[in-house]
Amino acid sequence: MTPQAPRQWASSGPLQTAAAAAIGIGMLLLIHRYPGVNHDGSIYFGLTLFRLRPDIFGQDLFFAFGSQGSYTLLPWLLAQLTPHAGLPALFMLGALLGLLAFAAAAWLFLRRLLPFPQRAWAWLAVITLHGMYGVIVVFTYGEPFLTGRPLAEALSLLALALLVDRRWGWAGLALGLAGALHPLQALGAGLIAWSWLVLQDRRWLHLAWLGLPVLLLGFTPIKPFADLYRVLDPGWYRDLADFTRQLFITHWYPTDWATLAFDVLLLGYAAWQCRDAFGRWCLAALIGLLLGCAASLVLADLLHLALPTALQFWRVQWLAHLLANAAVGVLLYRDLTQRAGSRASVLALAVLMANSGFLWTWIPILAMHAAWPSLAPRMTPGFRRMLVALAWLTMLGLLTYYVAEEWLPFRLAHYRFDLYAIDRRILAFPLVGMGLGLSGLWLWQHARRRWQQIGMLLLAVTALLVAALRWDARSPSPARWRRSPSIRPCSARRCRNGRRCSGICRCIRPYGSCCSAPITSAPGSWQARYSTAARPRRAAAASNACAR
Repeated sequence: MTPQAPRQWASSGPLQTAAAAAIGIGMLLLIHRYPGVNHDGSIYFGLTLFRLRPDIFGQDLFFAFGSQGSYTLLPWLLAQLTPHAGLPALFMLGALLGLLAFAAAAWLFLRRLLPFPQRAWAWLAVITLHGMYGVIVVFTYGEPFLTGRPLAEALSLLALALLVDRRWGWAGLALGLAGALHPLQALGAGLIAWSWLVLQDRRWLHLAWLGLPVLLLGFTPIKPFADLYRVLDPGWYRDLADFTRQLFITHWYPTDWATLAFDVLLLGYAAWQCRDAFGRWCLAALIGLLLGCAASLVLADLLHLALPTALQFWRVQWLAHLLANAAVGVLLYRDLTQRAGSRASVLALAVLMANSGFLWTWIPILAMHAAWPSLAPRMTPGFRRMLVALAWLTMLGLLTYYVAEEWLPFRLAHYRFDLYAIDRRILAFPLVGMGLGLSGLWLWQHARRRWQQIGMLLLAVTALLVAALRWDARSPSPARWRRSPSIRPCSARRCRNGRRCSGICRCIRPYGSCCSAPITSAPGSWQARYSTAARPRRAAAASNACAR
């Protein structure tokens, strides 16, 4: 696919691997900073409290009629660890472990598909390019807060790496553990893995027969299979579409469709250009993505079946989007090693426009990159230089506009980095984050002397230490909650209102409520997101079906 790499990159030595790891993990921690227990992390926080004290939180509307906690082991695991650490510290440590496990699993997977230079570039692209998929304001791979998704994604990537090595049993075990933590992410990865297996040997098509028992279980009262043929009534459908529009692809925003189209086109283009192991996985991801989206359109959007709606087959996009981002790094490396910097500039512009929320204007630019070998000989050198200059002026203009937009909230925060991390926001811009990471690798590639490599490695390690210090991006306002000690029995204590405390009082008290009543005003409260007082049963069913 690419010409011979420079000599010092022919093999991945310890020093090269350490440098790539320091650069990648540093960018990971700088861009994916810990925001605290927010977003869907608040749901898992509530599920853990419910595991600890069902007598208190069982009356909460979110848990009264069942919840997604029945389909993940993570709240149970957190409840077992709670006596040894406070929940705030536990959630922070879990978020960090989830991020590092995700990055390590992505490296192990790409290691089996690409040689070291392309592997490092693809890995950095996965880390630095935005991971948003589906309804992009809701979902992203490699989340910096604790949910079941990052851990399930890490185990799924590990399962794919084991599949490449043909370790079928271990791969099945890893994918099964991923399903125990978050079945929807594991289901998406399994769909792409099955597509890859079929591409290797068509006899793997017989795995489809395993779906026959599921179809038969749909006629039984066994949960959740009993909802396989159950049709959502109009009121239920409206509630689900209003609260959780990600369930139905036809309710997505135009930017969501543009991201989906970007993944489809880039995966197809990468499969066409890369006739190797990585290209075959891109093709498998494209097939799995189309199968998952088609199943969601037919079963959820058209037929309104309850269980297929909850399964969200379109979730396969998390892995397809990851491979599409990896393909960006592979294609950029190919162009630059072929000394086709102008072609790489065109690809960078298309990726930047797609990541910046442009709807469809990036399509002709991506088409220009694909047709560049045919177009370049017909261009005069002056016209080609003008196109490259125009591409870079456009990218720098987008960066300037982005920084200007970010400066206003930073100024309103009185230029305090602890209140508004503008450095993280700027690094999240692909031209800056990915540009810095790939520039570091490119400089390392051209470092001829050992002392130069050691000096660059020390610089990368220093940046990694700074990233570790800056990773905790929680607001300073809930400082008391951060300093909350471990949860332990405190029956001799009393709450502010004079009531006797239960064993989890120290966990709840930072929210300002007594442990003898459910939390109803917590920041990011699950009640505020899902409850509908006039129709509690239907709202509870809606929250279960979303299964985020």
